[in-house]
Amino acid sequence: MKYKTVVLARTPVNHNNEQQANRSDSTWTQVSDIGGRKVTVYPNPTKGLLTMELIGKQLESTVEFRLIDLSGKLLMKGQFEYRWLRLDLSHLLPGTYMLQIYVDSKQDVWKIIKE
Repeated sequence: MKYKTVVLARTPVNHNNEQQANRSDSTWTQVSDIGGRKVTVYPNPTKGLLTMELIGKQLESTVEFRLIDLSGKLLMKGQFEYRWLRLDLSHLLPGTYMLQIYVDSKQDVWKIIKE
């Protein structure tokens, strides 16, 4: 499996009405292109809530995610029903986890740090 190198950068965030109260003016984000869509994951590191956003063409097929620990154990999985999804990681121990997102036949993997 190939892992993508993702650069973390302090990035200004555009707000939409639903999420405005839940995001600060700037936050640590990770951005990648997958299956013709821009995928944004923030904040990373996280203290508990992790948000994933999909921007781009309509969701024609299922978009899935999996969160695994470094030993390969599956901790969470699910599907996007909307353009964004918020995961509550507060029950997990501090450490490093891998987030896999599948769009169409493409996959991307992020390293997520839980504080």
